[in-house]
Amino acid sequence: GSMNSNTINPRKISTLPLAITQVLAALILAISARFGFLHIGVLGVAVITAVLALQIRISRSYWYIFVCALCLCVCFMVGGVYSMALCLCAIITGIVFFVMIKKKQTKISVSLAMLVLYTALFVGVFVIIYALAGFELSVSAITQYFSDIVDSVYEIAVENLEPVIEQVAKSEGVTVEEYKQLIAAAFDYLKVMLPAYFVAVMAVLGYITACIFKFFTRILECEIVLPDPRWETLPTSVCAWVYIVSYTIYIFTSVSLK
Repeated sequence: GSMNSNTINPRKISTLPLAITQVLAALILAISARFGFLHIGVLGVAVITAVLALQIRISRSYWYIFVCALCLCVCFMVGGVYSMALCLCAIITGIVFFVMIKKKQTKISVSLAMLVLYTALFVGVFVIIYALAGFELSVSAITQYFSDIVDSVYEIAVENLEPVIEQVAKSEGVTVEEYKQLIAAAFDYLKVMLPAYFVAVMAVLGYITACIFKFFTRILECEIVLPDPRWETLPTSVCAWVYIVSYTIYIFTSVSLK
């Protein structure tokens, strides 16, 4: 292929593992979108972003463009328009990620940039799909849309956990109705906190993206592309584990409530 002026590659490093990983991540994104587990699929977005950025950085040719096209096709054919739109978001963030790496940005600034980009792009995709589905496009209508989702989750939870609620209410010395009111109040609080939770998840995703990039530089032994040694230490591994555990809990609770 034609020479890529972006390369810093002193020896031939195969980008094939990155290309395979990118296509597999697109497949996971598409399957999760199709079966309604999009919160798991967004991890595929993080992987696509990171491995694409690294491919552009170390590739001697432009074949990653073909890989991106293949990913978009896979997403569209398996998961439909929504997952293809998210794959396109991942390609955009991957290009921005590459530019930031080339400009020797720190891990923190890259993670923050990913947070802002993911938030903007995901909200954009949602609004477009929401509008195309024929819903009224206003802040109050969108708020009501999410409020209805939380209400339906509350109803499913109360219905399925009836024996548990009765048992707990009895042990707490309150009536079942009073205990249900407490749960309803918790769900009302959840509605208010939804935007904050969304931004928190995007922050986790931004940090995971930086970690995946770092992980693949180690696997392919091309840490030379990392901007500076601080990529090794910031944020601390404790932060990383808090992020990962909180995201894992989020995934399992959302799957179990489905």
